[in-house]
Amino acid sequence: MRGIVIWVSPEDFSALIWCEDSREIAVAKGAIAWRNPLHPVAVGDYVGFACRVVDGHRLCRDVHTITAELAPDLAQMILSSAMPAAPMAVIAGGAAPGNSGVLAGGSGNRLLHLCPSRD
Repeated sequence: MRGIVIWVSPEDFSALIWCEDSREIAVAKGAIAWRNPLHPVAVGDYVGFACRVVDGHRLCRDVHTITAELAPDLAQMILSSAMPAAPMAVIAGGAAPGNSGVLAGGSGNRLLHLCPSRD
């Protein structure tokens, strides 16, 4: 399968990926999910991956970059259309450095409501 990275946490090798079939968001969790965990991945990167459904959750394996920075604004577009109006500081990068503007302090990942897996 293929998709666009809409959130990434390099520290724990986690990412949320919007899938090309526009169904559930896929989750990459831990270094074992990545073909090369040392290769940097960013929000907006177009990636390929193997996907399996476990307990109703899409889990990624063998995640690898196909095209870097293909859709850097996709996460913002999803947030804008899927959620009630949010403070612009959260969406426009007011979050902690490295969180790509989709995290809001202690409120957690604002994209997780799109994903059946909330761990």
